[in-house]
Amino acid sequence: MLIFSAITWHKLPPNPVNGILGENVTLEWNFTLNSAKETLDYFELSRGDDKMIKYSDHTGVVWYKSGKGSVGLTRNGTSSFTLINLKRSDEKRYCCEVNTKSKWGSEGDFEKSCTELLLLGKTWGHLSLLHLLRFSFKA
Repeated sequence: MLIFSAITWHKLPPNPVNGILGENVTLEWNFTLNSAKETLDYFELSRGDDKMIKYSDHTGVVWYKSGKGSVGLTRNGTSSFTLINLKRSDEKRYCCEVNTKSKWGSEGDFEKSCTELLLLGKTWGHLSLLHLLRFSFKA
């Protein structure tokens, strides 16, 4: 049996992605559709089990409650999601799901790619905030 996917991933974010508390980080997935019989239905970003943002040519951008104010989308041949002002609670698994549909209206294919976000504390030179706090309590 030959299995054919309608989606090819060209660029995936590294796994894991390193972010810095209080800063922004961009997760980029680049994909193309392989079949002239398929069209993009939608793609969406989820954090853990929570959907954050969804894009469809028909509805445009839809933010879910968990994504409002914390994620932005750039659509320029890629799916680039920018996580804004990272908090410790953002340190989770992120997945981009791409769904297609047949040009004749029937259900198409879907693919999902995931990465883990690991957060680091802010640094000043070679000292992290954690080191500065430890030093101040010893003094």
